[in-house]
Amino acid sequence: MDIKVRGLCKSYGDLTVFDHGDFDFACGQTHILMGESGCGKTTLLRLLMGLEKPDGGTVEGVDPGSMAAVFQEDCLCLNLTPVTNVALVCTMQGSVGAGGGKTPPGMALPLPHRVRKRDMRRNIMDHLERVGLGEAAFRPTRELSGGMRRRVAIVRAMACGADTIFMDEPFKGLDEKNRDECIAYVRDLSAGKTLIVVTHSPEECELLGGQLHHMEASPHGQDDRKQVTQGARII
Repeated sequence: MDIKVRGLCKSYGDLTVFDHGDFDFACGQTHILMGESGCGKTTLLRLLMGLEKPDGGTVEGVDPGSMAAVFQEDCLCLNLTPVTNVALVCTMQGSVGAGGGKTPPGMALPLPHRVRKRDMRRNIMDHLERVGLGEAAFRPTRELSGGMRRRVAIVRAMACGADTIFMDEPFKGLDEKNRDECIAYVRDLSAGKTLIVVTHSPEECELLGGQLHHMEASPHGQDDRKQVTQGARII
């Protein structure tokens, strides 16, 4: 189902972020959100995910039971290993498949618990190895560098088999080699899924492909310092 946002309004005190904004995101495609800082990109993601409530308008087409996210913060359990961080989410969504797809829960249940656990761990290892984290898979996450933690957060979102994936500057802080590997990994695993990514990098936009939505804030009322967003220009 396509994601449709109509008449979106959102304010924080005297700050108006959206004033009757309209947005469309086609199902099963990659969408890139770009725009100046403060135009509401992160706020839009949070509204789409249901983490914020709009003051007005509607958001349709997001299944809260089948979505995943990479936030600006890694939001990992630092005392757990990368494998366990990913497994926690896969257990809630359903067993992870070797290609990143979700195994139907009804098919996974008849397997003995130790077999399910072993298969899940093996598949999670496949994901971690694709982004260069095979040797760090069983170290406490608190011992990992910032870039390594970022890659764990990316794998956590991609490996659980969600149909809709939201990413807020997911590749920030990665060196060029690791960034390119992660982008290739995300492209492979997001095929046929709805992927919405916030970035400030034209290069990342080009590497990811998909449809570019350029969000633009415009003066609000008589005070040119007050900027609000009413939609996005699709490029």
